[in-house]
Amino acid sequence: MTRADALPTPESVEESEVLAYLQRNPEFFLRHAELLEQMPVRHGSGAAVSLIERQVRVLRDKNAQLGERLDGLLRTARDNEARVKGMNRLAADLIKADSLASVVAGLSASLRQEFDVEAVCLGLFVAGEELLEAGCLPLDKDDLPQQLKDFFRQGRVVCDVIDADLRELLFRAHPELGSVALVPLDRSDCLGVLALASTDRERFRPEMGHLFLEMTASLCAAALRFHGAGEH
Repeated sequence: MTRADALPTPESVEESEVLAYLQRNPEFFLRHAELLEQMPVRHGSGAAVSLIERQVRVLRDKNAQLGERLDGLLRTARDNEARVKGMNRLAADLIKADSLASVVAGLSASLRQEFDVEAVCLGLFVAGEELLEAGCLPLDKDDLPQQLKDFFRQGRVVCDVIDADLRELLFRAHPELGSVALVPLDRSDCLGVLALASTDRERFRPEMGHLFLEMTASLCAAALRFHGAGEH
C-alpha cells in the first residue's frame, strides 16, 4: 500500500464524523424527525421494496398533499383578508360620498383596484340628468341584449364570457374585454346592474364565488338610494 492509498478520502472522513456523531447522539432523529420524511432510505433486500419503505413513501406523499392543501388554504385566507379590507375601504368611500357623481366615481375607482378589472359599469332602469352626468348607463327593459335579459330573469349573479351585444351596450369603449360579472342592484326592487369586466376571458368564471360581488352591489345600491337614485 502506498502512502497515497493510506490517506483517507474526504468522503470517508465526512462519513466517519457523521457516524461518530450519531453514535454519540442516538436520539438525533427523534429530535429531527422531519429529516426522515425527506431522506430516501432503502431496505437491504435488493430490488424488492419493503413494506416499511412503502408505508414511508405513502406517508410522504400524504404529507406533501396536505402541505399543498394547507398552502392553498393560506392563499385563500390571504385573498379573502385583502378583499375584506377592500370592502371596508369601499364602504368608507361610499359613506363619505356627498353626491351621486361621487358615489359612481368612488365605486368605479375602488372596484378597478380591489377586483383588478379594466372596466366598471352601472346600468340603471331609472332616469335622471344627474345619473347620466355621473356616468350611469340608462337601461330600457324592452331593449336589452339576450345575455342581460337572461340575467334579469334569473335575478342572480352571472360570471361568464361577455358576448358582443352586451359588450357593445355596457362597454362600447372597450372592445377588448373578454369576461364579465353581472350583479343585481337591489333584488327587491330591481334598480339595475353592476357590471365588472376584464380582458381576461378566465377572470370571471361561472364556478367562482359571488359573496364579495353581492356585498359590493348591496353597498352600491344603498348609496345610490341614499342619494335619491330611486326617486328619479
